[in-house]
Amino acid sequence: FLNPNNAFQLQIANILSWILAVAFAYVTNRKFVFESKDPNKLKELIKFVTARLLTLFLDMLVMFILVTLLHFNDKISKLISQVIITISNYIFSKISTEFHKIFGIIFVLRRCKIYATIVKTSLF
Repeated sequence: FLNPNNAFQLQIANILSWILAVAFAYVTNRKFVFESKDPNKLKELIKFVTARLLTLFLDMLVMFILVTLLHFNDKISKLISQVIITISNYIFSKISTEFHKIFGIIFVLRRCKIYATIVKTSLF
């Protein structure tokens, strides 16, 4: 119902498909992949969607370049874009996971240092 030859309508269609894809991915990842039991679903959803926003902009850029500027077929362009997005999501997830591991280790080490300082000062 949206015309892919119109740059604005192409991006609207792209955003609508992204919203549906992210909603589906969140539900399936939560239930089947990670088997999440976190009661704070809203916080979890916000983190999930935030992580996917970067790849939405990448998707929009790829579609704009391929369809609007280079006049490639919109279906083939979407397929190319999704390959790039899938790889990017994987890389960003790995980077995010490593960042959280490192941040968690630093946080724990700082806590240990604070506790060590408290114990040391209370002993003397």
